[in-house]
Amino acid sequence: MMNLKIQRGLLLYIMATGLIISACTFSRTYVDRADDIQEGKQCVNNFYNSVSNKNYAALDLMTSGALVNTAGKNAVSKIVKLINRKVGNYKSYLIVDSNTVRTSGSSNKIIYRFKIKVTYEDGVVDEQVGLEKLETSDIKVMSYYANSDLLIQ
Repeated sequence: MMNLKIQRGLLLYIMATGLIISACTFSRTYVDRADDIQEGKQCVNNFYNSVSNKNYAALDLMTSGALVNTAGKNAVSKIVKLINRKVGNYKSYLIVDSNTVRTSGSSNKIIYRFKIKVTYEDGVVDEQVGLEKLETSDIKVMSYYANSDLLIQ
Protein backbone atom coordinates (compact mmCIF):
# COMPACT_ATOMS: atom_id res chain seq x y z
CA MET A 1 0.00 0.00 0.00
CA MET A 2 2.82 2.37 0.92
CA ASN A 3 4.60 1.54 -2.32
CA LEU A 4 1.49 2.60 -4.33
CA LYS A 5 1.42 6.00 -2.55
CA ILE A 6 5.09 6.56 -3.32
CA GLN A 7 4.52 5.66 -6.98
CA ARG A 8 1.57 8.09 -7.24
CA GLY A 9 3.58 10.84 -5.57
CA LEU A 10 6.52 10.24 -7.87
CA LEU A 11 4.22 10.23 -10.91
CA LEU A 12 2.64 13.54 -9.85
CA TYR A 13 6.09 15.03 -9.25
CA ILE A 14 7.28 13.97 -12.72
CA MET A 15 4.13 15.34 -14.37
CA ALA A 16 4.38 18.66 -12.53
CA THR A 17 8.06 19.01 -13.41
CA GLY A 18 7.29 18.25 -17.06
CA LEU A 19 4.55 20.88 -17.15
CA ILE A 20 6.78 23.51 -15.62
CA ILE A 21 9.63 22.80 -18.03
CA SER A 22 7.34 22.76 -21.09
CA ALA A 23 5.78 26.07 -20.04
CA CYS A 24 9.15 27.81 -19.97
CA THR A 25 10.31 29.73 -22.99
CA PHE A 26 13.94 30.09 -23.83
CA SER A 27 15.02 33.21 -25.66
CA ARG A 28 17.81 35.70 -26.14
CA THR A 29 17.42 39.40 -26.81
CA TYR A 30 19.74 41.45 -29.01
CA VAL A 31 19.52 45.24 -29.19
CA ASP A 32 20.61 47.38 -32.16
CA ARG A 33 22.48 44.73 -34.13
CA ALA A 34 24.06 46.30 -37.23
CA ASP A 35 22.50 43.68 -39.56
CA ASP A 36 19.03 44.31 -38.12
CA ILE A 37 19.36 48.08 -38.45
CA GLN A 38 20.50 47.70 -42.07
CA GLU A 39 17.60 45.35 -42.84
CA GLY A 40 15.17 47.84 -41.30
CA LYS A 41 16.68 50.75 -43.24
CA GLN A 42 16.14 48.83 -46.47
CA CYS A 43 12.47 48.39 -45.59
CA VAL A 44 12.17 52.11 -44.73
CA ASN A 45 13.73 52.88 -48.13
CA ASN A 46 11.16 50.64 -49.84
CA PHE A 47 8.41 52.38 -47.87
CA TYR A 48 9.46 55.87 -48.97
CA ASN A 49 10.02 54.71 -52.57
CA SER A 50 6.36 53.67 -52.53
CA VAL A 51 5.43 57.06 -51.03
CA SER A 52 7.47 58.85 -53.72
CA ASN A 53 5.87 56.83 -56.52
CA LYS A 54 2.40 57.17 -54.94
CA ASN A 55 2.17 53.39 -54.98
CA TYR A 56 -0.52 53.18 -52.29
CA ALA A 57 -1.27 49.51 -52.98
CA ALA A 58 2.35 48.64 -52.12
CA LEU A 59 2.08 50.63 -48.87
CA ASP A 60 -1.03 48.71 -47.90
CA LEU A 61 0.68 45.39 -48.68
CA MET A 62 3.52 46.38 -46.33
CA THR A 63 1.06 46.88 -43.44
CA SER A 64 0.91 44.24 -40.70
CA GLY A 65 -2.30 42.37 -39.95
CA ALA A 66 -2.38 43.81 -36.43
CA LEU A 67 -2.32 47.39 -37.76
CA VAL A 68 -5.01 46.56 -40.33
CA ASN A 69 -7.19 45.11 -37.56
CA THR A 70 -6.67 48.19 -35.40
CA ALA A 71 -6.70 51.07 -37.88
CA GLY A 72 -8.40 49.67 -40.97
CA LYS A 73 -7.49 48.22 -44.32
CA ASN A 74 -5.91 51.29 -45.97
CA ALA A 75 -4.82 53.21 -42.87
CA VAL A 76 -1.23 53.93 -43.92
CA SER A 77 -2.08 54.93 -47.48
CA LYS A 78 -4.86 57.23 -46.18
CA ILE A 79 -2.38 59.00 -43.89
CA VAL A 80 0.15 59.36 -46.71
CA LYS A 81 -2.54 60.80 -49.03
CA LEU A 82 -3.56 63.28 -46.30
CA ILE A 83 0.06 64.36 -45.84
CA ASN A 84 0.41 64.85 -49.61
CA ARG A 85 -2.73 67.03 -49.66
CA LYS A 86 -1.52 69.13 -46.70
CA VAL A 87 2.23 69.56 -47.37
CA GLY A 88 2.71 68.56 -50.99
CA ASN A 89 4.56 65.71 -52.58
CA TYR A 90 7.34 63.75 -50.93
CA LYS A 91 10.91 64.95 -51.57
CA SER A 92 13.34 63.07 -49.27
CA TYR A 93 13.86 61.57 -45.84
CA LEU A 94 16.56 61.45 -43.19
CA ILE A 95 16.64 58.82 -40.44
CA VAL A 96 17.48 60.66 -37.20
CA ASP A 97 17.22 57.74 -34.79
CA SER A 98 16.74 53.99 -34.92
CA ASN A 99 16.29 51.12 -32.52
CA THR A 100 15.97 47.39 -33.03
CA VAL A 101 15.21 44.54 -30.67
CA ARG A 102 15.65 40.95 -31.84
CA THR A 103 14.25 38.10 -29.79
CA SER A 104 15.37 34.61 -30.76
CA GLY A 105 14.71 31.22 -29.25
CA SER A 106 11.25 29.85 -28.54
CA SER A 107 9.73 32.94 -30.16
CA ASN A 108 11.55 34.72 -32.98
CA LYS A 109 10.80 38.32 -33.91
CA ILE A 110 12.46 41.64 -34.63
CA ILE A 111 10.99 45.04 -33.78
CA TYR A 112 12.39 48.07 -35.63
CA ARG A 113 11.69 51.73 -34.74
CA PHE A 114 12.78 54.66 -36.88
CA LYS A 115 12.41 58.40 -36.25
CA ILE A 116 12.55 60.18 -39.57
CA LYS A 117 12.55 63.79 -40.80
CA VAL A 118 10.63 63.73 -44.06
CA THR A 119 10.80 66.66 -46.46
CA TYR A 120 7.73 67.44 -48.54
CA GLU A 121 7.19 70.33 -50.97
CA ASP A 122 5.82 72.68 -48.29
CA GLY A 123 7.80 71.63 -45.23
CA VAL A 124 9.21 68.94 -42.97
CA VAL A 125 7.16 66.34 -41.09
CA ASP A 126 8.48 64.30 -38.15
CA GLU A 127 7.51 60.71 -38.78
CA GLN A 128 7.97 57.46 -36.92
CA VAL A 129 7.81 54.09 -38.62
CA GLY A 130 7.56 50.92 -36.55
CA LEU A 131 8.32 47.65 -38.29
CA GLU A 132 7.99 44.04 -37.22
CA LYS A 133 9.31 40.75 -38.54
CA LEU A 134 7.81 37.58 -37.09
CA GLU A 135 9.53 34.21 -37.48
CA THR A 136 10.23 33.86 -41.21
CA SER A 137 7.70 36.41 -42.49
CA ASP A 138 8.45 39.61 -44.38
CA ILE A 139 9.00 42.86 -42.51
CA LYS A 140 5.69 44.67 -42.04
CA VAL A 141 4.71 48.18 -40.95
CA MET A 142 3.17 47.86 -37.49
CA SER A 143 2.93 51.59 -36.70
CA TYR A 144 3.16 54.88 -38.54
CA TYR A 145 3.00 58.36 -37.02
CA ALA A 146 3.26 61.77 -38.62
CA ASN A 147 3.61 64.96 -36.57
CA SER A 148 3.77 68.53 -37.83
CA ASP A 149 1.88 71.77 -37.29
CA LEU A 150 1.56 71.85 -41.08
CA LEU A 151 -0.85 68.90 -40.86
CA ILE A 152 -3.37 70.69 -38.64
CA GLN A 153 -3.66 73.92 -40.63
